[in-house]
Amino acid sequence: MEIHELREFHPDQLCLNEVVTDRKILAAEGLAIVIVVIGFIWFAWFLVTDNAREDMRRRKFEAEERRKEREFQLKMLLLQQGRLEVEDVREGWAGQRGDIWSHMLRPTGSLGE
Repeated sequence: MEIHELREFHPDQLCLNEVVTDRKILAAEGLAIVIVVIGFIWFAWFLVTDNAREDMRRRKFEAEERRKEREFQLKMLLLQQGRLEVEDVREGWAGQRGDIWSHMLRPTGSLGE
C-alpha cells in the first residue's frame, strides 16, 4: 500500500502537473491579452469612423447652407436688376420644393439689360 501511495505522489509527476498548469495559465493570460488588444483596436476604429461620418454630415449640411445662401443672394440680385418678379420669389418662399429655377424664376428682360 505504501508503494502505491509513493507512486501516486511522485515528485516528478507533481512537477509535470505544475508545468501543464502553468502553461494553461500562460495560454489563458495570452488569450486575455489578445482579446483586450482586439477590443482596443475595434474601439479606436469605431471612434475614427464615427468622427469621419460626423464630419461628412457636417460638411454636407454646411454645403447645403452655402447653396441656399448663394441662391438667396442670386434672387436678391435678380430682383434688384428687375429680372425677377416679386410674386415669383414669394411663391418660392411659400414652401415649394424641387427645382426652384424651373418653377420660380421667370426672367422679365434679356440678360443684356
